[in-house]
Amino acid sequence: MKFNLNKFSIILGFLLAISVGLNIATALTDSVEPGSEQDPLISKSYVDVEVTSLKQQLEDQKKQIDELKNQLQSGGSGGFIVQILEIGQTLLPGGGTELILRSGKATGVSGVNGDNLADVTSAKDLVKGASVVINHLLISSRDDGRGIKATTKSYLLLRGAFKISEPPQDESSIEQPADNSDGSGTPAENELQKGKVNASALNVRSKPSTTAAILAKVYNGEIISVLSGQGDWLNIKTAAGVKGWVLAQYVTMQ
Repeated sequence: MKFNLNKFSIILGFLLAISVGLNIATALTDSVEPGSEQDPLISKSYVDVEVTSLKQQLEDQKKQIDELKNQLQSGGSGGFIVQILEIGQTLLPGGGTELILRSGKATGVSGVNGDNLADVTSAKDLVKGASVVINHLLISSRDDGRGIKATTKSYLLLRGAFKISEPPQDESSIEQPADNSDGSGTPAENELQKGKVNASALNVRSKPSTTAAILAKVYNGEIISVLSGQGDWLNIKTAAGVKGWVLAQYVTMQ
């Protein structure tokens, strides 16, 4: 009887040792990261899952970058930007875009379903062909072809997405500017659009770039003639006769 008890104790101890070893091995296996030095062998399915996860993360980041680029190119959700419309050009705002005509003349353009821009200032729609009132706030509810067409060179404030549509070659409904030339082909100085400098000192550059050479400086309150525009820049002529480029945000149109 004594012999059998000892044999039973030995077998029981052996089984307990195996059980403890298996528990320890299981615990170590659960805490080891697949692909690490402790577990260098990984399955193809594990690799496929990780690759799919990384691709999704990259795609999400790309979408965020594209959204930021679109906001920067179109003025984003921040302040207004200055946009110049040449004669015959049509501005087509995106959904939620705000615009204000600061100078010039423009008319309303209807969308594909006859819908129009909302003139928030007068609490009515800007119907097709109606004149845009200067300094009225207009809002586009969606991107469907609605907008405004410039009948003279116009300056606008914009906030939101937009695109510019060029006029067809046979455009006939455009109001042509009067011939105010002085014999040299240049409009008379008193007929040019005027602007007032709102910065303490503003550099007049040779090209529309912050790295271009500085030709002159204009100062706060000084009146300048605006010849044309390009993006965020205005081509101007100072009272001293210097022609060059300045940032539009530092000029208040008169």
